[in-house]
Amino acid sequence: MGVDPLTGNEKRTTRSGFKTKKEAELELSRIKLEIFKRTFRKIQAETYQDMYELWIKQYEKR
Repeated sequence: MGVDPLTGNEKRTTRSGFKTKKEAELELSRIKLEIFKRTFRKIQAETYQDMYELWIKQYEKR
């Protein structure tokens, strides 16, 4: 995904739970395209507000 400018370490992401190899390859292609377009955002809460927003999206579906 690139290099973290603060630490100089390589950024990585993982996905799992695919039923077929084709599904995994499609997801990989989608992630590569988002990285190329610079629209990829790893879903990770960085602040309490971010955590709340992630939680509320999941809670509303129930």
